[in-house]
Amino acid sequence: MTEREWQACADPTLMLTELTGRVSERKLRLFAVACCRHIWHLLPDQRSRSAVEVAERYADGLAGKRELAAAKGAALGATGRSAVNGAWAAYWAVSNNVSGTISYTCGAAVEAKARFAVHSSPGTGAEQGAAWDAALAIGTRDQASFLREVLGNPFRPVAADSAWLDWRSGLLRAMAWQIYESSDFRDLPVLADALEDAGCTDPTLLAHCRESGLHVRGCWVLDLLRSID
Repeated sequence: MTEREWQACADPTLMLTELTGRVSERKLRLFAVACCRHIWHLLPDQRSRSAVEVAERYADGLAGKRELAAAKGAALGATGRSAVNGAWAAYWAVSNNVSGTISYTCGAAVEAKARFAVHSSPGTGAEQGAAWDAALAIGTRDQASFLREVLGNPFRPVAADSAWLDWRSGLLRAMAWQIYESSDFRDLPVLADALEDAGCTDPTLLAHCRESGLHVRGCWVLDLLRSID
């Protein structure tokens, strides 16, 4: 895969295959969480939602293996209750071996969106088939965007300048932590302004902070400034 193909790719499975063995478990876990949070409305059972929350905390070292296992057991009990829910995605997100199950999380999440689209379609036959295909295409495209959000561009990695991190007694690092902890990504453009004030001229980094696309926990810019992989 070339850099151009990476940036345009709409298939997260191909992207993950390209990076086999080169992505941390934390990044994979947070990508799985992003896929699940994108279908939050299709996780009606609190056990599924709790599992996603545990997976998120586990990725950052705030939950242990025992809690992860308990969440997985509870999430299993939430599967099969509805033809359109995404409970299986939540179940796989709390797998102990996330690298081995990430494709299951992706597939379960995007198929839940497709089933919901068909269920909501007023038509029958060909119209429902079109709704299924469209939802699959949109779902996989969104997941590819989440993956780029979490991993950035592996063909052109950006390094943090120590001068930025030391600027105003570590203000940028503090801002990045605050945005990460709150998951309020509306402040990313403010972070971009502060980066420029600190002397950052990297167009990729600044543009990412200012773009209005989907931002998720694990954002590569925030992790860069927080010095977390």
